[in-house]
Amino acid sequence: MCPPAPARSDAWGANARVTGSDGGVGTVPPMATILAHITVKPGSAARFEEIARELYEQTHANETDVRRYEYWRGADENTYYTLLSFDTFLDFIAHQVSDHHEAASPQIGQVVQGLRLEWVDPIAGASPLTPTDGQEAPADAPELVQKYAQRFAAQVADWWLSLR
Repeated sequence: MCPPAPARSDAWGANARVTGSDGGVGTVPPMATILAHITVKPGSAARFEEIARELYEQTHANETDVRRYEYWRGADENTYYTLLSFDTFLDFIAHQVSDHHEAASPQIGQVVQGLRLEWVDPIAGASPLTPTDGQEAPADAPELVQKYAQRFAAQVADWWLSLR
């Protein structure tokens, strides 16, 4: 469990519309879980790991709605994985627009060769997390939040729905 952190000071996520896994609005808590597949540039592994440690520390120290935020080395050289899970999709977006993430983004861009975000869905009874679902950013959300909510929209695979 991550240590307690101060509550988010912004209020743009409070009245967001939630689309539940059953298609209803506001019926299922909208978790957001992603497996990031990362390839770093040759010779950049040590620097990437420094950035990852800092992001891990800052995320767990400053974000209360994070459930998983972990980095792993892959079997192939220069490959890494990150598992990210947040209470809601908008909490994931809050992470993306956080000061510490925005500050790290240019550094990440210097060392990462490739990045693929894969939305994943926890299996009920085999994971403590709830299903991955999306949310729409409220109309009054900051422009960067609106932009990221569209860019990183949750991808719920149709085949998951019958297994939930």
